[in-house]
Amino acid sequence: MQFLAEKGYRVIAHDRRGHGRSSQPWEGNDMDHYADDLAAVIKALKLKEVT
Repeated sequence: MQFLAEKGYRVIAHDRRGHGRSSQPWEGNDMDHYADDLAAVIKALKLKEVT
């Protein structure tokens, strides 16, 4: 992330369910829920042309 930020890119990372400092839910730790969570972040931040 630091490398890309130094090159002028806006870099955003999300903390997947059950990883890092997020809560440790018993359900929802699968790729479909991860994708839904990421889509919610993209929508909330009104991001365009993301990679």
